[in-house]
Amino acid sequence: MAESVEGLPESHIIYKLKATVARGKLAYDLHAWKPVRIVRTLDPSALELAHAMTVENVWPNKIEYQLVIPQKAIIFGTAIDIEMKFTSLLKGLRIGKIKCQLLEAQEFVVAGSTGHPERFFKCSRYVESCEFEFTDEHYSDLMNDSGQDGYTLIEKMPLPKTLSKCLQDVDVHGIKIRHKVKFNIALHNPDGHISEVRT
Repeated sequence: MAESVEGLPESHIIYKLKATVARGKLAYDLHAWKPVRIVRTLDPSALELAHAMTVENVWPNKIEYQLVIPQKAIIFGTAIDIEMKFTSLLKGLRIGKIKCQLLEAQEFVVAGSTGHPERFFKCSRYVESCEFEFTDEHYSDLMNDSGQDGYTLIEKMPLPKTLSKCLQDVDVHGIKIRHKVKFNIALHNPDGHISEVRT
């Protein structure tokens, strides 16, 4: 059975368990309903729990950076762990505010009588946003085995605990929900202008 999808104004998948006591011809039957939620869980050996999401790149003559989220799968209502490493390649370059946003992409498809999509609707919303800043305590003159110096910051982005603010990833019965983490990193150049890394 498809998992429950609750919290969307446009669509939902909900289940109710109904119990009936048949009392014969001379009395009314008794009925009771109780909502039931079907939740998808990952097997402890699932790859999503072991694989990290990593983005690393070099802006030539400016900065080298690495952004790591240790697990692809995050437990609902907890927090996303984020590890950031930066090495400046330009003397006088300063790392400014780092804006981190969780984006939820929603797609809805209504299949026509032939099975092909008849109507399609797509939208997105920002679920959570955090800002981080480096201080001198985040600086290390020996950041890794290569002997590079730079800044390391380990932070958490807390997630909402209600389904109306954030849903689980899902792809059932024409409802598709996916999540992305976006980073905007401000770089203060020695000449005074500000560059930005987006990833």
